[in-house]
Amino acid sequence: MDTPKILFLHGFYASGQCVPAKALKEAFDGEAIVLTPDLPLHPKEALAFIRELCDCEKPDVLVGNSCGSFYAQMIAPVIGIPALLGNPHFKMTEFLKPRIGAQQYKSPRANGNQDFVIDQALINEFAELETRQFSNDSCRNPERIWGLFGEQDTLAHFEPLFLEHYQHSFHFPGAHTPTAQETKTWYVPLIKKLMKTLILLLTLTFSLNVSAQVKERISMAVGTYTDGDSKGIYTYSFDQETGKAEVLDSLAMKNPSYLTVSNDKRYIYAVSETDVSQASLNIISLNRNGSMRLQKMILTEGADPCYVAQNGHIAFTANYSGGSMSVFNLDKGELSTLFLGTTGGPDHSRQDDAHVHCACFTPDGKYVLATDFSADRILSYRIQRQRVIANGVAAHITADSGPRHLTFSNNGRFAYLMSELSGRVTVFSYKQGHLETLQEITSDSVGARGGADIHLSPDGKFLYSSNRLKAEGIAIFSVDSNTGKLTRIGYQPTGAHPRQFNITPNGRFLLCCCRDSNKIQVFRRDSQTGLLTDTHQDIPLSHPVCVQFY
Repeated sequence: MDTPKILFLHGFYASGQCVPAKALKEAFDGEAIVLTPDLPLHPKEALAFIRELCDCEKPDVLVGNSCGSFYAQMIAPVIGIPALLGNPHFKMTEFLKPRIGAQQYKSPRANGNQDFVIDQALINEFAELETRQFSNDSCRNPERIWGLFGEQDTLAHFEPLFLEHYQHSFHFPGAHTPTAQETKTWYVPLIKKLMKTLILLLTLTFSLNVSAQVKERISMAVGTYTDGDSKGIYTYSFDQETGKAEVLDSLAMKNPSYLTVSNDKRYIYAVSETDVSQASLNIISLNRNGSMRLQKMILTEGADPCYVAQNGHIAFTANYSGGSMSVFNLDKGELSTLFLGTTGGPDHSRQDDAHVHCACFTPDGKYVLATDFSADRILSYRIQRQRVIANGVAAHITADSGPRHLTFSNNGRFAYLMSELSGRVTVFSYKQGHLETLQEITSDSVGARGGADIHLSPDGKFLYSSNRLKAEGIAIFSVDSNTGKLTRIGYQPTGAHPRQFNITPNGRFLLCCCRDSNKIQVFRRDSQTGLLTDTHQDIPLSHPVCVQFY
């Protein structure tokens, strides 16, 4: 049997020597031939070139990025081979219009010519093709075209348009142009899965143990409160097909109530939620077999840190009792700044002292937003390299809300806030470090004042929010992809005190940390209706309060 061939089509400013192209060649070395030609500048010439190359080389799959995905989507259905469209840019005219003039390619071209010009004639060529880019309905098999969308992509937001024509959409935590590591971690396993699923005259039996989007068995890290029988942090292997888990390792640590895993899966960043004398950010090395080892502990200088976020260079902890946000320089391994929250909310029993409950990066990576619980507002901070600068108030929340956790839509246009005291979800539009309120909708309908966590499904079609103290469970909402607004469609009862939950990367299961029931409940998720079904495959654990997949 011939060695399989992959044809990679690069982005508009790129070449066959761009970072994703090189990464694909390295990843498939000895397993497949990866063709990475330089594409002509003009789209009609590029399409003719790609078609001629396909007739000659007969690739088994097309892989595109950005403009290359625009071409792949037009070519693949005609010649009858599958394609993976990475961050497809379906509206190149919008991209080109503000860039008229002399330009340079961002990676080396084989002919040595790095200069080119964007003019109106070039834009007109793309405009003509855009009007008929989805015209191959008669020969298209939607099962053969898959899309991969970067959650930090600020350049192209065309997943809704993609889903109007195709069914298989995946996400990765990167930007418009993937890094070498992102290409190997997210693109490569999907390419393998696509080729294997469609049995394209080859018998590749590659391992699918890299991408959490496509492999069946993934890993997860769980944080706990240690006032019971728990040791601290636990790692598990989790089967995304059966919903069953197996413990891998444990690491003793006091109250690691929230944790996150680095993008390269080599480190866990976990808080120790204790008084100020011991409250800390803990950096833990993580091996592929799930084993852990504490590498460094840095004091937060704020009591009871309950949330952590990081980008590999900077980390933040939200310190609840300290009423502060700690900023860490991870390259130097030290605390660099401490920002204070404020008070002003009407609930004197819950808001008389400052509390900060979460701090998270914005999708564009330029800002951090922190929930100022006791002042009913969200604070904005601007990132300049490894410096963090106060950027004012991102949004004022309805009084007596107690803003707790925040999450963003996949396209970065919308943000969703779960408030603890009001039990409401607030929908915002997001732009440049600030939020504009679009909607408030009830999650906690019994006034328990125990709103907790909030997450979107991987496909962005449904939103879930957990409620504690009374009628404990998870509220379920459908999401309008155009407006970002929510419609409540269901409610799933859970065990006691569902402090935090998470959804598997393939969207099939929701795992809920029920602190006072001493278990993680495993719910199967219906991708069409968004509703949950208890599998009764609970993971027994003393006081679980945070689960993160990696």
